[in-house]
Amino acid sequence: MRRTSATSDIGVKFDILYGFENTTDSEFGIGVRVPFRFAAYRKDRIGVLFHIDPGIKFYTTNPAAFGFQWPIGVTLGYTVGPELTIAFGVDLPMFLRLTPSPVDFYLGPLFGPAFEYHVDRELTIGLNTRFGPMIETAGGNTRFGFVTQLLLAYRL
Repeated sequence: MRRTSATSDIGVKFDILYGFENTTDSEFGIGVRVPFRFAAYRKDRIGVLFHIDPGIKFYTTNPAAFGFQWPIGVTLGYTVGPELTIAFGVDLPMFLRLTPSPVDFYLGPLFGPAFEYHVDRELTIGLNTRFGPMIETAGGNTRFGFVTQLLLAYRL
């Protein structure tokens, strides 16, 4: 991530996807996003962070699925100590699938806890989870969605 101001940053994320749109429907995919994060509030040990991650996704379905994504969300974090931050987040993933026809739109509010632990100045580990309904607008289907992200970061 590259700092754009004292309260915001921008970066690039590459995704390796296993479940189609955060569901248990097994499907391999890849994606790339440009996350923009903005710290809306920070005082003492509490912080509020907003994000939007526009990008593209490609799934290896038959025929292949391709589309645009722009998930948004907010995270409330509490710094327990200099090494540990615990958080709770609300995300709204949105995906406009353009191929195959017909065009379809997926969205769903996801909620869940997260943590980050700074092993030392350079190394950070963490876990981010979100759970909730995923809605397919064209078919009217709603399925259980979940996200589990492992964090391993090294500062250069």
